[in-house]
Formats: sequence, C-alpha cells, structure tokens
Amino acid sequence: MLRLPPRARTGLGLVALLVLAAALRWPFWREALRTPLDGDTSLLALMALHPAQTGTTLWGQPYGSPLEAWLLAPFLALTGPRSLTVHVFYFTLGLLLVPAAFLVARRLEPGIEWHAATLAAAPSAYLLLLSASPPPLYPLELLICAALLGGALALERRLARGEAVGLALLLWGGLAGLAFWTHLMAASVVATGLAFLACSAGPLRRRLWPALVGLVLGAWPLALGFDWSV
Repeated sequence: MLRLPPRARTGLGLVALLVLAAALRWPFWREALRTPLDGDTSLLALMALHPAQTGTTLWGQPYGSPLEAWLLAPFLALTGPRSLTVHVFYFTLGLLLVPAAFLVARRLEPGIEWHAATLAAAPSAYLLLLSASPPPLYPLELLICAALLGGALALERRLARGEAVGLALLLWGGLAGLAFWTHLMAASVVATGLAFLACSAGPLRRRLWPALVGLVLGAWPLALGFDWSV
C-alpha cells in the first residue's frame, strides 16, 4: 500500500475539500453567471479597468480600499471587460476560505483543522449563496482577517519566549492597517489580535510598538479619503 508523506496527504485532503466546496457551490455559481453584476460589484470592476485612477477609497464613497480592484485588474487586462472574469474572481476568493480556515484552526488547536475546513467547504445555504454573489470587499477582508488571526497565533509563542519579532510585528500591524482600510468590520479582529499579542508579551508589552506603527501606516490611506467635514 502506497504511503504518502504527511504534506502530500494534507494537500490531497485540501484538494478533495475544494472539489466538494466547488460541487456544492456550482448551482449557486450557475445562477450567478446568469445574473448581471450588481452596482457595487460593477463599481469594483470599473475601478479594476482603471487601476491608476482608483484613489484611496471606493469611487464616490468615504470608505473601502481599492485592494480588490487592484487584484482584479490584471485579470480584466487579460480578458477585457467581461463579467465572467469578475464572477470567477469572486468564486475563487470564496474557495480560498477553505484552506484559510484549515491553517488558522491548525495553528489554534492541532487536530481540529479538518473540522474547520469542512465547515468552510460545506456551510449553510445562505453562506453558499454569498460565496456566489458576495458584496465587494467582504471575501478579501475575510481572507486578510484569517491571515491576521493566524499571524497573531504564530507570534504568540515567539513573544512568550522573548524572541526578537520587531519586523514580524511591523508586518502584522501593516496587514492589520490594510484590513482596517479595506473595511471597518476588521476592527474587532484587529483589536482582538492586539489584545492577544499584549497578553502573550506579558510585562514586555512595550515591545508591541512596531505593530502599532504598522497599523497606523497601513490604515493611513483611509484618512486621506475620509470626508472630515461631515
């Protein structure tokens, strides 16, 4: 009997879950492909067609980053302004939540990662619907928040051991700022991550200052686009 190394088994398991996720989502994807893009998604697509003119927020709005538009831009540059490209882009972001759930769960508590990934692959019908026609910013924001949670869990042991993690904290803070810039709903994850890191650092909480610097720098574009006269 052929025995695969652990990494290969993990990879095959994740591929199987992605196939399951795609099969469950296919009826919703099929309906989404028959439906015109809504206003918000069309706005992101227009921004992606003009990446040099996106500004620091969604066009006409005082919130949201153009990050999704920047990621979508090269695909629309290859295919032209096709709604199919936009749909497939969001379908893919939704599928990426399966390995994201796996990685965060394994970092949190080894042994539960397959349960978490299975729940992400086969959620409730409403979440399956949202995976086909999600509001812009939400899919990417969930992936960024998953990266923040996983990053905080990875830093926890290093902080407890007193290791030098200044650069890692700066990068984590920059990602937290980007999440905050992309959508304000990330505030709860950012606050929870900072509180967790503060507890991990113990009496050496002053070591967290690079994370705060990164947070300010990452979220700074949001302040540039905000209408302070309101």
